[in-house]
Amino acid sequence: MSRQFRLPLHSPPSFARAEFTASPTNAEAVAALDAWPSWAEGRLALVGPAATGKTHLARDWAQRVGAVVVEAGRPADAPLDLPALRGRPLLVEDADRRAADGPVDDETLFHLINMAGVDGGTLLLTGRLAPVAWDCALPDLRSRLNALPVARIEAPDEAVLAAVLRRAFAARLIRPADDVYAYLLTRLPRGAPRPSPPSPASTRPPRRPGSRSAGPWRRGCWISATRTRTRASVITRFVRVAQASPLAAKALSSRKPRRGCPGPRGDRNAPAPGSRRSAALRPG
Repeated sequence: MSRQFRLPLHSPPSFARAEFTASPTNAEAVAALDAWPSWAEGRLALVGPAATGKTHLARDWAQRVGAVVVEAGRPADAPLDLPALRGRPLLVEDADRRAADGPVDDETLFHLINMAGVDGGTLLLTGRLAPVAWDCALPDLRSRLNALPVARIEAPDEAVLAAVLRRAFAARLIRPADDVYAYLLTRLPRGAPRPSPPSPASTRPPRRPGSRSAGPWRRGCWISATRTRTRASVITRFVRVAQASPLAAKALSSRKPRRGCPGPRGDRNAPAPGSRRSAALRPG
């Protein structure tokens, strides 16, 4: 049998508004972004804890208005071209955690704030803390940060977490029972989980000529290692204690391997239930 490879295919993240769950915890932020372009002096700071939907809302706004996106927390090869950004909508993410070698230093941020509201330009800044708590060395920048209008997004409630859970399970083709969601929501931390990066390609060594195929590849039946790993990682990422519960076990066992194909932890030499071999091995 020819060697089979697991391709590291994954879907890009979607920041569409239709996939964002509105609730009282983010109503202020949604209303503030929808009020564009009527922002005071063309400026707005979107702040809130990590993994609460700031990037989702900000990227959706950027796509709708055609804004330039700048990630202040990552290194940059070249400085920003400020004259080219004049009069354009601009999104600066992680403005409170600007990298030392990033595209936005104190002086650049000072100029970006001054450019907002001029010739139709607008500026949206995101951060975990309010602008009054951001580090800066320029006194003029400090006064402008303190005067920025702020829209806050709070930690997600159960409605947001339930929607995140359903999308995460659906993306991995897992259909847990409805009572699994109720069980997990009572034990989840108050923060929406971030999507995990795609796993690297399989490094399974090639078979030796003439040897029998072992593990999930026996008898030509492929049991995707991605599916097995994802089931465990999803439940572990959301709540570890659920692994030992009957409800989580129901979610993990929602898909069973075909007859004759071993499970991720089963004995590959065990006979299939109901087969002649299993009947012959049955005692007495």
